[in-house]
Order: sequence, then C-alpha cells, then structure tokens
Amino acid sequence: VGDTIKIGRRGSITGQLTCFGKQGHIAYPQNTDNPIPRLMASLQELYAYPFDKGTEVFEPTRFETTSIDVGNLATNIIPQQVEARFGIRLNTLQRAENLCDVIKSLCHKTAGKHDLYLTIHGNAYLTEDKEKIYLIQKAIEKVTGALPDISTTGGTTDGRFISAYCPVIECGLLEKNMHQVDEHVSLKDIHRLREIYLSILHDFLPDSPTSARENLTD
Repeated sequence: VGDTIKIGRRGSITGQLTCFGKQGHIAYPQNTDNPIPRLMASLQELYAYPFDKGTEVFEPTRFETTSIDVGNLATNIIPQQVEARFGIRLNTLQRAENLCDVIKSLCHKTAGKHDLYLTIHGNAYLTEDKEKIYLIQKAIEKVTGALPDISTTGGTTDGRFISAYCPVIECGLLEKNMHQVDEHVSLKDIHRLREIYLSILHDFLPDSPTSARENLTD
C-alpha cells in the first residue's frame, strides 16, 4: 500500500457487434451466408487499427475482445448470427466520441449486415499539478519510508466524474485480487492506508488549528 499513486486514468468504451447471415448445412454453403468470417474480419481490423503510440504517462489506446458467442451446439450447421463483445481503453490523445466513429466506420466496411452498440464510460483524464503530486508523494513517504511511483494504469474509477470539477490523485488498496474469486484485502493494509490518508490531510492543512488536525486521528 502506498507504493503507487494514480495521477490519471484511461477512458473506456465497451461495445457489442452482432453480424447476421443465413443459417444452413455446411454441406451446402452456397445456400448459406456464414457471418463468422465477417465478424472475425471486423475484429482483425479493430486490432490492427493504429490508434496511437501512447504518451509519456499513458499506455497506447488498446482494443480487446472479451467474448465471441454463436450459441450453436451443432457441428454441421452454419449459424444465423454471431456476437462479439469488446472494450477499448483510451488515453488523452483520443476522445471517446471520435473513437466510436472510427469503430462504426471499420465495422461498416467489413461486418456486412450487423448491429453495433457502443457505450462510452468516460474519457481519459490527467492531473498535471506537480506541486500537489509531490506534496502527496512526500506525505506518503512519511508513512511508508519510500516515495511512491506515479502511474495512470488500471481500470476506470469514479475519478473520471470528479475530474470534471477538480484535480484527481488516487491512492488506495492493492489491486492484486480485484474481481477474482475470493477477492479480499488485508486488515493491515487498511490500517496503513488510514495512516497515509491522515498524513496527506495533515500536510494539506498545515495552517489549520492544531486541535482541528488532531481531531482527524480520533
């Protein structure tokens, strides 16, 4: 705990692409229209698209497929439709609205008859106030004995909403077990995180009355 602080987060888009064809027996492909190759071609286009190379503090914008489903238990039947779910994590070089247009254009070129649903979960943000970042680093160092690294990796958080109103710098529990079976945190880490937060508040409120700052520990 306290080894890293997040000074920004990537934005997020999720999507669902469904390609439609014509069902039939694989022995008579001339009477069918297999949608699977068109869906695979669309995914290949999205994987190959040169979104960007990243920035000094952000990884490159990345497309990832999370699910491909046909729902076909037969081995000799070409399905009528196939569906893929995917996500994109974007950096500050991109706007989610513009990326949605890119996705629509690529799918229009390769997917044939299809439905495409896109959801924007937020754009990337970055806090660049070096003075506040360093203040928080030093406050954490008082507790842990080491200056924390600066990062923008990881998933989206509610910081994407707060960043519209004020700078956001995040420091929290470890992410090692996040979203896994038996997700848990250490009680020791919770107590250490409390010490870190108190140290940050003390350094951010140096001019507050001593009694007010002491009440933070109650």
